[in-house]
Amino acid sequence: DQQAKTRRAEVAQEADFYGSMDGASKFVRGDAIAGILITAINIIGGIIVGVAQNNMSFGQAAETFTLLTVGDGLVSQVPALIISTAAGIIATRNTSDDNLGEQVGKQFKLHPKAIYIAAS
Repeated sequence: DQQAKTRRAEVAQEADFYGSMDGASKFVRGDAIAGILITAINIIGGIIVGVAQNNMSFGQAAETFTLLTVGDGLVSQVPALIISTAAGIIATRNTSDDNLGEQVGKQFKLHPKAIYIAAS
């Protein structure tokens, strides 16, 4: 009887974990698609503005606004990456009795080399 209860609790915990992983992956996928669409719109809009308002050639406008869009994309994706990572950690964290701070501390102690690599 006790073994069955323990196993049911483990299965429920696994189901919660996989459900959270599914939600986190959908969130990250949606964020990536939005970033790609914004980048495409910025490039097309920049070329149109460059040619129509600034009297640039198509090639010059494409080069200028593609570089500006890539820079803008990098600047906007860094916070998005941090937010997505945080959302993934919160959504997929183990449902044990430990709080999030204790779990993060345990992970840092278990894998200190990863911290050194990320910090360098």
